Amino acid sequence: MEYREAGIAVGLSALVEGLGQAYNRQPVKAAVFSVLGLSLSTVSGLNTWLVRNVLGLKKARIGPEKVRPSLLVLWAATYGLNLADAWQSARRAAQR
Repeated sequence: MEYREAGIAVGLSALVEGLGQAYNRQPVKAAVFSVLGLSLSTVSGLNTWLVRNVLGLKKARIGPEKVRPSLLVLWAATYGLNLADAWQSARRAAQR
């Protein structure tokens, strides 16, 4: 059963950063990961790139015009930490 809960937590965090932590009943971590993830994805230019290239809204802009690689790397590291934390927290909670 513990792998199921951990999988759900990771899946939720993959959709929206911090949602897995909210599922694990960790509201402070959920808020931190949500704010950090949204902030970094915006300032790195990722959100503008996604809106333009995935949604096809070529003139839309959410953040910088160009993707900033250094900030994108920082966002990716935070995203990975978010997923790992959701998994580990769910596993620990299931073992109690």
